[in-house]
Amino acid sequence: MISITLDTSDLTSKLSALNAAQLAQDIGDAVADDVIAEGAKYPAQSHRKRAFVSAKQRRFFFAALKKGTITVPYQRTGTLGGSAVKQPFGGGVNVLWQAPYAEIVMGDKQDTYFDNWRTTTKIAAHVEADNAELIATDKIMQALAKAGLT
Repeated sequence: MISITLDTSDLTSKLSALNAAQLAQDIGDAVADDVIAEGAKYPAQSHRKRAFVSAKQRRFFFAALKKGTITVPYQRTGTLGGSAVKQPFGGGVNVLWQAPYAEIVMGDKQDTYFDNWRTTTKIAAHVEADNAELIATDKIMQALAKAGLT
């Protein structure tokens, strides 16, 4: 029989020497930064034609087009991707997209026209599945190094 013993007591004592609240906040900030970066990625334009829902909407569209208020094809401004902000709270960090139309483009009330956009729920799930553990490990290693415990 062969036996391997893994002694984690040194790790436990080093981790207990860290400021857990600050470490949690640092991890939350770093994961939030990753969520914001993912949310700023725009999908390719769909170029789908959309039918007018009413005669009033059609009249408004063509009047605005004639006045020059809108242009075709629509040029993206990048405002949505740049409207994300972090709001720390006692238990972590909220990421909010402040553009007034964010809810219909990438929120839970996403309009079917924007179904090529990832919702905030899908962005968070992607970051959690692919990056959150690596970000947390990196922040723990940085905290240990900063405290001289490596």
